[in-house]
Amino acid sequence: MLKVSGRERLKTLFVGFAVPDETMEELSRRDPVPQIAAHKFQWSIIRGVEEASGSHLDLLSSIPASDYPRGRKIFFGYRKWRHREESEDVLIPFVNVILLKHLSRLFFSLVFIIAWLYRHRNAGRKSILVYAMHSPYVLATLAASRILGGSAVLIIPDLPAFSDVGIKRGPIRRALKALDVLCLPWLTRKFDGLVVLSRHIAEDLGVTEVPYIVVEGAITESKWKTDGAERHRHGMARNSEIIVMYAGGLSEEYGLTLLLDAFSRIPDKNYRLWICGRGPLEPVVKDYSARDRRVVYWGFLPNEDVMEKERQSTVLVNARSSNNVFTRYSFPSKLLEFMLSARPTITTELPSIPDEYKDFLFLLKEETPEKLAGLIREVCSRSPEDLSDFGRKASEFVLREKNYRKQGERIYDLLARLSGGIQVSAESAR
Repeated sequence: MLKVSGRERLKTLFVGFAVPDETMEELSRRDPVPQIAAHKFQWSIIRGVEEASGSHLDLLSSIPASDYPRGRKIFFGYRKWRHREESEDVLIPFVNVILLKHLSRLFFSLVFIIAWLYRHRNAGRKSILVYAMHSPYVLATLAASRILGGSAVLIIPDLPAFSDVGIKRGPIRRALKALDVLCLPWLTRKFDGLVVLSRHIAEDLGVTEVPYIVVEGAITESKWKTDGAERHRHGMARNSEIIVMYAGGLSEEYGLTLLLDAFSRIPDKNYRLWICGRGPLEPVVKDYSARDRRVVYWGFLPNEDVMEKERQSTVLVNARSSNNVFTRYSFPSKLLEFMLSARPTITTELPSIPDEYKDFLFLLKEETPEKLAGLIREVCSRSPEDLSDFGRKASEFVLREKNYRKQGERIYDLLARLSGGIQVSAESAR
């Protein structure tokens, strides 16, 4: 990894939606679609890059609120804060009404990015790390960096055409989304480097000539203890329940209907299906729960509670359909959390899952309720020792290979090389 020290240390501004944990917790209680996975991923990147660089990032963020009236608040004000003592962090103001939201974010992010670049004009090395293909951030970053210098790297967690899966859009929102889909791939080529969650993003956007790296996720820290699987095994011996668990968005696109249909084909009385989350299929889940007492809907829980229930489960299931185009570009963040839990995970064979993961997952080859029911029963028929051993190896893999320090080093290396005037080819970046 390229190290920078002394007066040549790299100054980096992170532009995105990184807000304090308490702000995100408050938003999660009142927003219908809280961006929890994005919140955790951004903080993993921030902490990883900071540890790799031995310095701090400054943060320029806006609160990731759903548009009014889905989100109830119309105006979000300006606020200074510090995630570290030496950092300069800002929450920008914006009007939370469609169209005005983009315009106000564009104006204020441009003003604050220019101000940050001017304030650090004497720093020899400056970079801007932008989270997501959010057009106000993309336009503001490219314009400001062209005026005052500094390299610009864009993190692409998914493509605009497939973001907000399961959410109905009005005509204005559809028009703005179509404009993003048309313009953002062209703007992406203007960045000095890219961080993508799937190689298909770079390939299908046609931007492979831009230096990029694939970072499908980053584990911030493990809240699991090595004796978790052992405690789970003893718990099963006491009550003989087999717990199948799903946590995430309650929508057709995320495979929840497939899982419910599969579970209804398992007649065994000792099976339980635990579901946590929020989404348009919540009434369907409640109906299943009313008709089958083995189905338990826990509602929308704090992440710590969800993770504890994952550890109590026999098997965790990710049933997203591989036929959905968006799965080519979006790595399911829940998959990392499931694997981290040290419990075995069943998943569909999504194109965004790299081959290195597949030795640590039970793969569903045919996405039908019958085949999923059969695989669930096959996996759960294994001995508690086998399941614990399989889950432990998966947890060790993600902790070793996908921890935030390792991923942060890779991102920082790209930032440092690009900001240092070093010619970086697309191949060497990877």
